Amino acid sequence: MSAASKWNDLLPRLLSALVMVAVGVAAIWIGGTVFIALIAVLAGLMVWELMRMLHPENGSARIWMALLATAVVAAVLFLPPPARLPVVLAPVLVGLSSVRAH
Repeated sequence: MSAASKWNDLLPRLLSALVMVAVGVAAIWIGGTVFIALIAVLAGLMVWELMRMLHPENGSARIWMALLATAVVAAVLFLPPPARLPVVLAPVLVGLSSVRAH
């Protein structure tokens, strides 16, 4: 790998970082439901990526787990405190059930 090819993707990475920072700052500034929605979507995307790494062959499980995580993060913010723990544990238990021993 040459030194020049090492930096070929710098501009797209910088531009995407600027867009992500702008979206994050705007969501923080607006607050409320917009911020909650952003956090919920980001949680879903992180779970989707984790499932993609752990189970690359199972596309439908990735989607369902991402949707479940998104819904749970959004719902937890509107639930009374005693009801939060069981709801948060739901994606954890579903995810653990899909883990296979090697």
